[in-house]
Amino acid sequence: MKFAGTIPNNSFLESGFMIFPYTNRGKKNIMVATYSEPKGARRMFPCWDEPALKAIFNISVMHHVEYLALSNMPLVQRKLFENDMMCSYFDISPIMSTYLIEIIVIPMIDFHHLSNEKGTINVWCRSSLVWQITFVFNITEMITPFLIQYTNSSEKIPKMDHFIIPNFPVHGMEHWGLITYK
Repeated sequence: MKFAGTIPNNSFLESGFMIFPYTNRGKKNIMVATYSEPKGARRMFPCWDEPALKAIFNISVMHHVEYLALSNMPLVQRKLFENDMMCSYFDISPIMSTYLIEIIVIPMIDFHHLSNEKGTINVWCRSSLVWQITFVFNITEMITPFLIQYTNSSEKIPKMDHFIIPNFPVHGMEHWGLITYK
């Protein structure tokens, strides 16, 4: 199933796809990200947004070449189209609840990430805050092996991104493969 839609300007007070304004080095900009609780997945695509009902997702995101798309699973391919548009294709997800779907689209120039050697652990933030995420990255890298062992889920999710979203409506969301924070 393919779904295409637009993000309304008043989406900041809703859930589903939301617009998040931010300031980076004195410059105002926006990014978009999903926020699926409560019932936000229903606003993004046709589904039954109930924890007991799960599905496998094959996500692709069409965006301008100056932007970067992230999702729950690793990026498989990017394909360039006309008018400076690009499609980012992500690996197929394991079976999961719809509210765990996460998609983030950011201006490449404004965001930076720290990554481990294999690229399986990434911490993302605005480029003006990179000096503050080193501690978070170091802790994340140390606790991830423990969490994999504790949950016995190492093969379900091949990477884990942590993304700090300015003005996010809650302190954090535990999406598979892409955890979001305020």
